[in-house]
Amino acid sequence: MQDRNYCRQERFLSNELSSLKPLPRDRFLMKYYTILKVGTNGHVHLKRDEHSYSVPYVNIGKKALVVYTERLVHIYVENTQVALHSRSFVLNKYSTHPEHLASKHQQYGTRSPDYYIKRILDIHPDFHLLVVRVFGQRDRYPEQFYRTCEGLFRLHRSYGETFFKACEIALRNDMLSYKFLQKILENGMVEQHQETTDNKQLPQHENIRGASYYS
Repeated sequence: MQDRNYCRQERFLSNELSSLKPLPRDRFLMKYYTILKVGTNGHVHLKRDEHSYSVPYVNIGKKALVVYTERLVHIYVENTQVALHSRSFVLNKYSTHPEHLASKHQQYGTRSPDYYIKRILDIHPDFHLLVVRVFGQRDRYPEQFYRTCEGLFRLHRSYGETFFKACEIALRNDMLSYKFLQKILENGMVEQHQETTDNKQLPQHENIRGASYYS
């Protein structure tokens, strides 16, 4: 600017200021992209957040382009957006639209609760009862337990007979999650694991009055 008879501020005020537009109302959001396969449970699992999002059941087994921001998760199959979710950061949970699920329409493919229950029927009674109890939970959709069952099969292949002891412990303590069984198996806690203190009787002691005191 040394050879000009005006400064940068004068140029800005005379030529550029009038061309400026207001800043956007919303802050710019970064977009992240990943390719994921739609699982047999009708969800894609976003590993970054350890959270799963539902996709219409007709897309089971297909590759999906997942585009997500701080707020939203867009899911595309064959260049068409098939699902939109609010992004969640709750670990090991599901965001599910009921209309996406096969159980709300028809059984799709080979996966269903009966598929897993019958598959385990002849393996071990505790393993079978555990899976029956898993699908008996009413706080989630059946499809949301398919990954749990696949994880249980992996543990069975890895630990053999010890896995059945872990199933008995899980049933006794009403701890039906894959994470619980994985933890006690990986940490070698099966043999040492005892019943929870909730079921222990109070010790006899002269300062314990008992129920009759309050009758």
